[in-house]
Amino acid sequence: IAGLYYDPDARVEVLSLFTRQGVLNQHPVKFKRKDGTPYDTLLTLVSIQFNGERCVQALVEDVSYRKHAEEALRSSEERYRRFFEKDLTGIFISTPEGRILDCNPAYARIFGFASREEVLNTNAIRLYEGSEQRNAMLDMLRERKELQNIEMTLRRIDGTKVHVFETIIGTFDDNGNLVQLMGYISDKTRQKQLE
Repeated sequence: IAGLYYDPDARVEVLSLFTRQGVLNQHPVKFKRKDGTPYDTLLTLVSIQFNGERCVQALVEDVSYRKHAEEALRSSEERYRRFFEKDLTGIFISTPEGRILDCNPAYARIFGFASREEVLNTNAIRLYEGSEQRNAMLDMLRERKELQNIEMTLRRIDGTKVHVFETIIGTFDDNGNLVQLMGYISDKTRQKQLE
């Protein structure tokens, strides 16, 4: 088994830990395949009696595919985050009560905020012309589940009007209650002024 270790020093470390602890549970070790390529494993060693002799039982779990999947997921999340940050459309996630859970820089810019952090400390209800306007939107969303390109006049944080087209997708629990909103906002203020 000594020849299976990708790094010969790892064998010394494994034996030292096993001798001290009497057991080794899912210890990360890099082994090498028959062709010499490395692969990641979790090594478990336990001491057992076999035919009257003290032996070591080893369980080697190949986790290289899992590590590749985790790396691919991280890469995918980074790509999504870059897209989210660079998109010119305002993107937000909020609760029906108006707590903004996340947004991109374009959303902050559309509503006149200095930063994303400032947005997250503001209730979305402040961006509507009144609670009736927001409640009407929520009622429509509960009924239709998704609103496509609805035209609305909202307010920037300084109180000035902003004309937007908004697409909102609702997330509902098993009982049909609206629990989250995800939306895309395009600022059409300049276009409206030209009209």
